[in-house]
Amino acid sequence: MNIISRESMNKRDPVNKIILGPIQTLHLPSSALATENWWYDPQYSKPIQPLNIMKDLRPINKFMAELKKYTKNNKLKHFAEEALCEYSEALDYIDWDKSFIKLWSILEYLTDTKHNDRYSETINRASFLFTDREYAKLVLIHLKDYRNQSIHARRSRNDGEALIYQLKKYVERLIFFYIVNKYKLKDRNEVAQFLNQPDDIQLLKKRIKLTKNAIDYIGN
Repeated sequence: MNIISRESMNKRDPVNKIILGPIQTLHLPSSALATENWWYDPQYSKPIQPLNIMKDLRPINKFMAELKKYTKNNKLKHFAEEALCEYSEALDYIDWDKSFIKLWSILEYLTDTKHNDRYSETINRASFLFTDREYAKLVLIHLKDYRNQSIHARRSRNDGEALIYQLKKYVERLIFFYIVNKYKLKDRNEVAQFLNQPDDIQLLKKRIKLTKNAIDYIGN
């Protein structure tokens, strides 16, 4: 998740280096076939470059160990795992527009954006986790416009690869927030409530005071 950008010089390749081949089979830990069934990728268009991950498994093993540690008693574990699977699949596509649209859907999922919610809800929540929130909002508005062009106008752009890397940064930040779950949130609705908060500390303190006053009034 640490690659900031990439430029393929119009050569369209998936973002992921580890992807499924055109034909897939299912095996047991012993390597024996688990079933005689096999699957194929209907999107396959060209040979892929083999990658030997045995050269250095340390980053992968470290990531898996950290993931298990944080998700052991995490109420958001299911949502984080689902998002990670969708995130990985999104970056398998050679079609960059397809990758982008799927990444945006993950952004909506992690921000608990409902079907009838406005885009501003997604953008406001996703930007909360960034120090320069206003800049993050501007970038997300730009990415939202591209998403709409891709779906409704079926328009693609030459900078599609750069836009994928911009969007994946916001998706990754949200996935990390779910994995760590520092504030012991229980579900996506609580995450959305947290992300809906303003970034004005004085306003938040005023809300706390009003809430405490309301509790005192109702209690008496």
